[in-house]
Amino acid sequence: MAYWGIAYAGGPNYNKAWERFDETDLKRALSKCHLASSKARELASIPLEIALIEALCDRFHSDREGDYKHWNRTYCEEMDKVYEIHGDHLDVIALYADSLMEFAPWRLWDLSHWRFPEGQSYLLAYPVNPREITSKSRISLPPWYPPLLHPSYGVIFQSGARHSRV
Repeated sequence: MAYWGIAYAGGPNYNKAWERFDETDLKRALSKCHLASSKARELASIPLEIALIEALCDRFHSDREGDYKHWNRTYCEEMDKVYEIHGDHLDVIALYADSLMEFAPWRLWDLSHWRFPEGQSYLLAYPVNPREITSKSRISLPPWYPPLLHPSYGVIFQSGARHSRV
């Protein structure tokens, strides 16, 4: 999982989408993340780890530039599958939520109409409701589980209008 962590941390995120990498950073990140995710794939043996690594390998399936929106979508689709199988794991919930946010960094809400932007209704499936998480995970969710703080803030609290699931 250490190689998975190198690939995950070295790639895009909500605050630094693919488009914000300069040419040098992009080449370095693609090479590093592709190599690390490939190495993680070779070493994985536990089903949850395999699922997370396979999802990330879809995000870094090449060390060359490509269609990043497609890579993000593929990664999110794979994380959706991981969530379906391992959705009782709080870290999987946080990683799945993060994958959903990658579609529209800093544009999660149409603030003039207080709704999800056109074509982003997938965020309605966003798994941040503590009651839903607690019932699905069979574990008591800490009041503010750290990996869910940032996604919760971005999707729900920045909306201005509080989503009915909060």
